Amino acid sequence: MLTANGVVPKEGPFLEAAEHFRRLAEELSAFPPNGQPAAPGSRAELDAADRSFDGPWGRATAELLREPAARLILAIEYLRGLAALTEADRVTVGIVPMIRPALATFGHLYYLFDPEIDVRERVRRRFNLRLASLVEELSITRILGSEDYERTAKEILDIRWTATKLGFDYTTRKRRKGQKQPSARYLGHPGPSEGQIVAGVLQPMNDTFGPAVYRLTSAVTHAQMHGLKPFLHDPVATTEADVVTAQIGMTLRMFTALTGSVVYAAHVATNRVAGHFGWDTTSWATEAEAALAAWDGWLNAEPLDAPVG
Repeated sequence: MLTANGVVPKEGPFLEAAEHFRRLAEELSAFPPNGQPAAPGSRAELDAADRSFDGPWGRATAELLREPAARLILAIEYLRGLAALTEADRVTVGIVPMIRPALATFGHLYYLFDPEIDVRERVRRRFNLRLASLVEELSITRILGSEDYERTAKEILDIRWTATKLGFDYTTRKRRKGQKQPSARYLGHPGPSEGQIVAGVLQPMNDTFGPAVYRLTSAVTHAQMHGLKPFLHDPVATTEADVVTAQIGMTLRMFTALTGSVVYAAHVATNRVAGHFGWDTTSWATEAEAALAAWDGWLNAEPLDAPVG
């Protein structure tokens, strides 16, 4: 069991898991190969050649080429962060908040490069994600009085003008009473929530697992007390009525389920992006499949909830 007080050393599977995280991060850092986003003849290259979506918002299909590299920077950081936290003394629950953004990062890649959608839908999805980011950026720059406010506002207007010109429906939600944040904007229909993004990338594994992981990691991330409950172990009664003491820890079962979701999401999202961009995944597959096999072994180990170390 991982423990917050450092009594039980982190050995065995936990140290092995940290090494897998580092290796996966290194594999991801090799993409895109040779600095070339799209391989010749790949679907990404064909999409980028479509100039019909050019406008004041930029070259939409060319910008799609840069999406994986930008998002993989975050994914690599989260994997390295998971490695460091897994090994760190007196860190247990602190591992959990790193899982949620890691899943969201891989989930966005999985969502954007769905092989079942056409280039127009991919452009729409990409700009919906961009608009959501810009609306938040606008709020921040307004509060800070930053010079970036005008630039951000102009980018939103450029997206609106171009989208309308290209036949996309551009919607601005009405502000709710007392709402100070700028109303959400989107093309066509609203994009999925972060919870839906996470559920989507984990859906091939299990229909209910993704939402459950998202709710638990969200509870811990937002410091909700119910999020701490699964990590309380060995309650001991005290001399004070209705008060017990408990150890904060994470069993191998819990650790494997939560962090394994990241390994799985990384694998399916990377394979999807690689398929779209024509990247060779031979080396990636070797490391990812070894990691998945390790997590599968821990999940099926007996006894699952025995302390480790």
